[in-house]
Amino acid sequence: MIKNLSLRNKKQLLAGGALLLFLVLLFGVLTPLISRVSGMDARLKTRQGQVEKARLLQMEVAAVKTKMAQVERKIDRQQDVSLFALIEKSSDQLGFRDNLISMRPQSASRREGFRVEAVDLKFEKIRFDQLVSLLKAFDSADALLNVRQLKVKKRFDDPTLVDANLQVEAVQRGA
Repeated sequence: MIKNLSLRNKKQLLAGGALLLFLVLLFGVLTPLISRVSGMDARLKTRQGQVEKARLLQMEVAAVKTKMAQVERKIDRQQDVSLFALIEKSSDQLGFRDNLISMRPQSASRREGFRVEAVDLKFEKIRFDQLVSLLKAFDSADALLNVRQLKVKKRFDDPTLVDANLQVEAVQRGA
């Protein structure tokens, strides 16, 4: 049957067959392959985002573990430190122990296996930067100290000075 066709028709048939083969390859092989590759690219980007989130979480966990180890060391050292002595030492080093009007101990309590001692402090006529320095000293102390309450009032007679009431807690193991 193909033998009976003219040369022109044979060329047209060959061109049509080549076009059909090209379309079959394009739509039957290349298009699914391209969509599969683009789907893989999207999944790869998603996975890379997940890996990045996992790395960030890993760094956060490491930071929390480091902070937890510091807290554990402070709790262990707390056994040898008196809360009153630490507060007096800090306010004395910062130069305003005379402004410490009162130190009133609160009854010790237990929280989640820890013993918590608290003391109410009252400072009068101190500069705000002195108060900030005191809070930093509490934070960097060898013991685990928490400022549970902080009330600051500006003085009416000298607006550069403040009065401060603090409740400071010291955390100890069990005992």
